[in-house]
Amino acid sequence: MVFAAILAGGSGKRMKRELPKQYLDIGDKPIIIHTLIKFLKAPGIDKIYIGVNENWIDYCGKLIKKYLDVPSKPIILVKGGKERYDTLFNLIDKVEEENGKNKEHIFVSHEAVRPFVTVDMIEKSIIAAKECGACNTVVGAKDTIILSKDGVNTDSMPSRDEIYLGQCPQSFNLSMLKELILNLSEEEKKTLTDACKIFILNNKPVKLIEGDASNFKITTKGDYDIAKAMANEYLEE
Repeated sequence: MVFAAILAGGSGKRMKRELPKQYLDIGDKPIIIHTLIKFLKAPGIDKIYIGVNENWIDYCGKLIKKYLDVPSKPIILVKGGKERYDTLFNLIDKVEEENGKNKEHIFVSHEAVRPFVTVDMIEKSIIAAKECGACNTVVGAKDTIILSKDGVNTDSMPSRDEIYLGQCPQSFNLSMLKELILNLSEEEKKTLTDACKIFILNNKPVKLIEGDASNFKITTKGDYDIAKAMANEYLEE
């Protein structure tokens, strides 16, 4: 089976709003609902799990009921953790608890605040994970990349030809992902900014598939303003 794992545990501090950013409206729906619609439309997804801050579980459930009524696929809310990696691990545990362990299970991780993901990206990510075990969605860097250890002086300027910016979805063979997590130290777990790093830390390959600049993460007020402007053209009803 193939499981979507939507990370929606953020508190939205960088947006400086009481309402976490995944629940803000763009177009006529909250951001998280637009994201869920894409995964409900993806043929390869069997079930959707959402990692939610425990203080917002009831609120998220009410939004799903209001906007999606009777979803075409099961949607399960899971208590999120203190850190991003805690929420990720909670989702993995819940998927295995409800569906058992199977070497064929695929786990598709995505951020709730990336509503411009396409069904095509989701499907290609699933296929790549089935073939290779791990897959990351990326876009090539267009600007010059500058590395600086102190934030004041330039240390190096690597070639853009070798630089890619990570996006989501990120898809994995769940059995392999769980096995590699067990190899991580507590310090390594704290460095996880995304699930693909689990494979990198274990010296395992991660296949790349092409994303799109429109598939950006809504993090700041500027991002939110851009998303609202894009909503009518890029988001499906």
